[in-house]
Amino acid sequence: MTAADLQLHEIEQLWSRFKEQRVDAAGLSVAEFAKQFPAQEADILRVFPLMMDLDEYANTCADLPTMQRIPDRVGRYPIERQIGVGGMGIVYEAQCDTLRERVAIKVISSERLDDKGIERFKHEARAVASLHHTNIVPIYEFGESAEHHFYTMRLIDGPNLADVVRAASEMRSGSNADSSVTDIAAFNLLQQLRDNWHLIAQLGSQAAAALAHAHAKQILHRDVKPANLLIDSSNKLWVTDFGLAKRTLDDNSLTSMYHAVGTPRYMAPEQLRGVSDERSDIFSLGLTLCELVTLEKMNSATRDALAVAKPGFLRNTNPKLPAELERIVLKAVASAPEDRYRTAAEMADDLNAFAKKRKPKSNHASSRTVAATTTALLLAIAGLFVASATDDSLSTSMKPVAANTIVNRSDQIILRVREGSDSVGQVPELVGDLGSMTLSGDDADCFLIDPETRQLRFRETPDFEVPLDRNMDNVYSIRIADQPMAVTVDNKNEPPQFDEFIFEPDGQSIILSRQQMAGAWAIDVRDDSDRLYDGLCLTVTGGDDRDLVKMTTQGVFVFDRKMRDAMPVDANGDGDYEIEVTASDETPIWIARLEQQADGKISLLRERVVAGARLESTLLAEDCLIRRDVIDIATADGKTFYHLHHNPSGTVSLMKSRLSSRGTFDSTLLSEDCGIGNDVIGFATLDGRTFRYLTRQRGALQAIRMHQAILRDDGTFGTQTISEDCRLPYTIEGFSWLDTSRFHHVRRQANGERVFFFSFQSGNRFENMRLHATESQYDSPTRGQAAWLEPSSTSRSTSHPIRFRIVP
Repeated sequence: MTAADLQLHEIEQLWSRFKEQRVDAAGLSVAEFAKQFPAQEADILRVFPLMMDLDEYANTCADLPTMQRIPDRVGRYPIERQIGVGGMGIVYEAQCDTLRERVAIKVISSERLDDKGIERFKHEARAVASLHHTNIVPIYEFGESAEHHFYTMRLIDGPNLADVVRAASEMRSGSNADSSVTDIAAFNLLQQLRDNWHLIAQLGSQAAAALAHAHAKQILHRDVKPANLLIDSSNKLWVTDFGLAKRTLDDNSLTSMYHAVGTPRYMAPEQLRGVSDERSDIFSLGLTLCELVTLEKMNSATRDALAVAKPGFLRNTNPKLPAELERIVLKAVASAPEDRYRTAAEMADDLNAFAKKRKPKSNHASSRTVAATTTALLLAIAGLFVASATDDSLSTSMKPVAANTIVNRSDQIILRVREGSDSVGQVPELVGDLGSMTLSGDDADCFLIDPETRQLRFRETPDFEVPLDRNMDNVYSIRIADQPMAVTVDNKNEPPQFDEFIFEPDGQSIILSRQQMAGAWAIDVRDDSDRLYDGLCLTVTGGDDRDLVKMTTQGVFVFDRKMRDAMPVDANGDGDYEIEVTASDETPIWIARLEQQADGKISLLRERVVAGARLESTLLAEDCLIRRDVIDIATADGKTFYHLHHNPSGTVSLMKSRLSSRGTFDSTLLSEDCGIGNDVIGFATLDGRTFRYLTRQRGALQAIRMHQAILRDDGTFGTQTISEDCRLPYTIEGFSWLDTSRFHHVRRQANGERVFFFSFQSGNRFENMRLHATESQYDSPTRGQAAWLEPSSTSRSTSHPIRFRIVP
């Protein structure tokens, strides 16, 4: 780990301590905190005020990247599809009637921003609008409506350089190009770029020239990276996403380097000290060129090595790399700003001069590229269509057939698309004329279709691990012009990865303060879609001190109170608390929740916890057809549910239900009197045989008892008391059991708000943590809650040892 990475880690650790201390002392100032750390006082005083501003902004925008629905229209622009998420908003493809072309439109919802956030979005638009360069994506219009702020810009019909590097990685692993238009284009561009030093230098020169123009206008990009460099069909490079742009004469009131910590691999070392100038953008462009000449994604080891690299370093990776091009790249990524190019224009000149020397003298390379492109297209198309199957075998008998072959059995067509691709492909001709097309079926709202081009697309890019179809089996059922079709999503199945930047240089140690242990502390793990939490389940699985640490499935640690109060001796006496954490993919954590409606109906919702300490909810049925005297529900798999009901006689009946595809319960009575008293308030199961339930203990203590119950064949329970007071509140409205030590519950606050809590069993009692420190999650009464894990048979796991070192 370089000195720059160490400083980044140190700043993040100090920032975490500062926030923890402010929980107990809200009036704590930056200056007061800085006095605790004399060696870092200057950095704290310079950086923390900026981080506080952006942290406030981030809290208001936490929901931005996961908007539930794509809007039909923004302003006067009809929306076609989502392209991606930019530095400050979501980017869509839209139709512009006045220009008679499709445009890209960057959108942010007004309700998600405070005044400062809106000003920052306008700041980005103004910065880009002031730039007029052949290699910078131009802005056409800035506008706002009651719901959105937005600006339109040119739509670039090609991949970004991050797509190209990813395609190279897929080729090395033996997988084919994706079937989406973007991934096919990335694969094609990869074939052109491989060892094509003339083209690589040309693209680098175009990027440098664009940055030079921005710098001349006193605008820094500050987020140059492969994903922000787009290549169109004529191999012209376009710089985009000035979301972190900063005028060199501006103050830092709207942005700070803290925002850029989200993508640290391309940051210049001086940015970690809160300093940015033209040479910082040059450094980031140099790292991007490193990826292009090696066709490998930048990682911390490579970045460390570049800090002390000598001529020949990059040619060790690719011996064909010309020494002159290597010299240009290494000069751009020099650790000290004074050792880099003074201006982006100088870098562009060197790249131009090199490109002229390496200009191809024949069209031999072009012929080779055409052949490779044709092969790539055939490979991509070959996996698109699969053999049809009957309704009963959709998920078990899908056999690939020859390329471009469609087998139509039982009047159903099955199309296969790979995870991460939003393009399904062209609707087969046998479906007929789409002029009067109707798109219907259980999952019709997941798709868009263009009647003219016959292209079918997902509204939201599918993630195998978090399916969006109604049955959650990655088979999307639709009808096009009354033709039944099923779109299946295949799996990339790459193991989850721990964020290396949270650890000390040894790769295992994490230093925490006592104040941090008083609350909670998060660890970041990403799955193959590069999105936090989706389809991941984290568990403390080993280590001598594992009993002292609990963890939510989303990766938040909760420490045993003994560690906060008395600091018990660790198991081996070395001063470190040692555990092992395992992250499993393809294991979504789902929650079913009953909600009482004003008209007396009980709705069923499916929920999950997502990044930003939020609950993402989907309504399955406005009336789930459950008896309205329900006490609570329990499930082990999300398919079979058990639920308790009050009887007029004072007994409690037990019912068993199968959840239908309509989101309703088909219920069967197991027993009129299941043997549980009518003071029960919570009910949960782990396996459908062993249950936990809660009862009120009336009296001065008003404690909550916890019981264990074993379901007998006759539908009654054999019960025993586990705890006389499990430290849960009287106001519980739903209780669920996730695994051997983790539970959830919903509780009603004194002001009537309903809040979601994580619960961790410690002995016979619970420690509880709110999902969000201040916000309520529900408006209506919860009538039952059940949580379950859905591990796939192809789930993969990654384990990581962690040592916690606690400092005063």
